[in-house]
Amino acid sequence: MRSPVLPTKKHDPLLFAYEKMCRIHLFVLFLSVLVGTFYVYRKSNDKGNSLRSFRCVDDGDDLVHVRDFSTNQPTSHSANVEVIKDEEVEQVEIFCSFAPLVLTSLKKKLNESDESTFLGLFDWTRPNVERKTFPAIDFRGFLPPTGRRAVSATWYVVESTLGSLSAPLSSDRHFPPSVRFEEEIVHELFSMFHPRPFIYTRFPPQGTVAVIRAQNKHLFHIVFRSHVEFQLNEPPRFPFWFTPAQFKGQMVIARNASLLLHFEMHVPAGADRRLLNVDMEWLNGPQEENTMENMEADIGFIPQMSLRIVTNTSEFVTTEINWDEEIRTDEAFQILDKTMYRFKQVHYYPFAEAFKLAALENKLVHSIVLWGALDDQSC
Repeated sequence: MRSPVLPTKKHDPLLFAYEKMCRIHLFVLFLSVLVGTFYVYRKSNDKGNSLRSFRCVDDGDDLVHVRDFSTNQPTSHSANVEVIKDEEVEQVEIFCSFAPLVLTSLKKKLNESDESTFLGLFDWTRPNVERKTFPAIDFRGFLPPTGRRAVSATWYVVESTLGSLSAPLSSDRHFPPSVRFEEEIVHELFSMFHPRPFIYTRFPPQGTVAVIRAQNKHLFHIVFRSHVEFQLNEPPRFPFWFTPAQFKGQMVIARNASLLLHFEMHVPAGADRRLLNVDMEWLNGPQEENTMENMEADIGFIPQMSLRIVTNTSEFVTTEINWDEEIRTDEAFQILDKTMYRFKQVHYYPFAEAFKLAALENKLVHSIVLWGALDDQSC
């Protein structure tokens, strides 16, 4: 019996074409594996480069924070900071001083029914974090942007989102919104006072504005003013807002943010002759839309609320630095006042001096009596 003849390429053209197609597919598969292997290799190298961008910062919590990682993607201040090696970055310690509100300074008389509403205020007797260490480079968010590096030039570290005629933000909130990367240092600093700071206040003028008071080829002396408020209550209690008049601050920082020589900020108090320096507002029930119904308010005095860098010297004297350009510190703060409050661009005179000038120029005197100050957030 003859064995069956199996088809071959010679006898079957279809089989020949099929085998040829299989060889092509195998070749394409080989190329795909080769290209894929090369791509994974490149990605692993990129990942290694990215991992090398981590700054080794130990906050003592064994966690890696967003601020501990820098990528090559530009931020609003990335053009202002040179590439700095880890070993060149100084670590600085910030100390928080806090003395609670003087309850006798309140105008309203508190009774037992107010205990639940004021519980957050009564319990706030010490700083949330007394001491905290930061890499100096974290303060790069305070550096002036390109084009704003002349003495007396101003810029917003935290830029206002409200116009002068904008409706205020809701008071019926307990927790702050997320902040942008360059604003994290501002939020972290104010979190040393209380765990729920709002770096965007409900009412304008919002934000943190800064000005260059002095500079040389290595350093900036920056003066700044911040409007921030704190939410003292947690659910299920209704919100209780604590709004200091303002925070006045100064810092001396390297132009590349690798060194922080001086930092301090505070709520103006007794030395500034501010007898009422904090506004408080609280809800007694759900807030109706676009109304202030169920809202009460009072004003009081907080004797101390400040942050400062911990150094070996008791006081930092900026006059010991040779500056190439500078203006007076009080002049710098006046520039910030005018930036936040347009009405201050008109010159105001002390009470007695105003009457003398009015008599000389034969003009009337326009007087305004306020419960608080017109040029800060306590009124």
